[in-house]
Amino acid sequence: YTPDRKARFIAIHPTAHNRTSPDYPLILNTGRVRDHWHTMTRTGKSQRLSQHMAEPFAEIHPLDAQHFAIGDANIVRVSTGHGEVLVRALVTARQRPGSVFVPMHWTDQFSARARVDALVAPITDAISGQPASKNIAARVERFAAAAFGFAVLAQRPGLIDADYWSLARCAAGWRLELALEAGRDWPVFAASLFGADAQGETLAYHDVAGGHYRFARFAGSRLTGALYLAP
Repeated sequence: YTPDRKARFIAIHPTAHNRTSPDYPLILNTGRVRDHWHTMTRTGKSQRLSQHMAEPFAEIHPLDAQHFAIGDANIVRVSTGHGEVLVRALVTARQRPGSVFVPMHWTDQFSARARVDALVAPITDAISGQPASKNIAARVERFAAAAFGFAVLAQRPGLIDADYWSLARCAAGWRLELALEAGRDWPVFAASLFGADAQGETLAYHDVAGGHYRFARFAGSRLTGALYLAP
């Protein structure tokens, strides 16, 4: 405590690692969202809590989104001098111009490249030990995807060979959003995702000219997975 038991506010100045520049013109802020707690070890198991925000995201003001040619729901790469993440753009006027917000909750268990700690400088406050996670110079750019996908699965999926993926609980299992920079051997991709077993059967529809693919996985008469892919 201070002698009079009242708090003291101490003015500080931004250090070099979190000042904006032409390469990193935005300020990145991180923090919580309403329905998740820390790294989703518990809340990530709840389909009800996962429905509110099923994917990691970056909130960006409409003026900044227009300047950087980013549309609402685009997959974007958020980069700092320390690392990068791939998340879904959420264009909203509630975000201050010049700033971008990415939540802290998503780990490698629920998304491919969404760990916001990868963006934060390895510098901590000398007194509190807290990292500088509220004021980081960053840039945001649209991720150029060649294919997008969506899947629903009764069981947690096997190998997910995608540049961007985000996994969330839903009422009957799991839902999965995908974005890929290049195409794949899609039947092999689907088999890896479904975790195909000897008892199951996969039905497929291919529109090679249009780049559309559909896969459905059955165990007997029960649908256990469906995958949709398109440019």
